[in-house]
Amino acid sequence: MPRAHAASWAARRRLERLGRVPLPIVDEVDYIRSILRQRRCSTALISSRYDARSSLILTSNETLSAWAEIFGDPVAVAAIARAD
Repeated sequence: MPRAHAASWAARRRLERLGRVPLPIVDEVDYIRSILRQRRCSTALISSRYDARSSLILTSNETLSAWAEIFGDPVAVAAIARAD
């Protein structure tokens, strides 16, 4: 199995496991990247929780402006900022 494909498969498996947790709590937003290894997976996690009308708790010592760099998606960060 090529490395890129294996990494993608592993990220999907992590995303599936996180999706089964009743209330995931990510205690440091930047940790999402290190767990999932791909920015689009972190956005997929947030989107899947939103679509399922399920909660997700994110904490960070970073400012919201730094979240755009972490998530790689300023639109998603704007939506998160409004969800308080």
